[in-house]
Amino acid sequence: MKRVYLDRTAHSGAVGVIVPDVQIIPVGTTIYYMPIALKSEEYDNFADKYGIHFIFADDIPEIDFYTVPHIDIFATDGKGGFLGTVGNTSDLESVSPICFISKEKICYLLFENGSEFLEKVENWQKQMKLYEGFKFYNNRTDAEEELEFIN
Repeated sequence: MKRVYLDRTAHSGAVGVIVPDVQIIPVGTTIYYMPIALKSEEYDNFADKYGIHFIFADDIPEIDFYTVPHIDIFATDGKGGFLGTVGNTSDLESVSPICFISKEKICYLLFENGSEFLEKVENWQKQMKLYEGFKFYNNRTDAEEELEFIN
């Protein structure tokens, strides 16, 4: 089956594309951030206990990579790493996998979904398994040299 790639950085919200006999793979790196008004002691405690810093509108990190497949970053580890949802917009109630990207740009699968993340967060750093098939590019232009994109 032919594979084509859909850049998720150019689209916010739901996108539906159907092409017969073609596998469409969402790609790119986006950031899910919350409004400052949602900051609370609960998020501060989460950072203190687990080293996971959810992203808010007043402190959005710079991302210097483009990923295949798509990752929507929702938190940092405070040491240069990122946590994100693979292939979907971040939603801890979704069935999408949760991954960790180290500052060395190595991707690890942490949990199969957001519910598992919330249940087992205290051991998140022990859950890391190398995420096979994950690729980093500097930007979309570099990815276009190897991949066929759908517009």
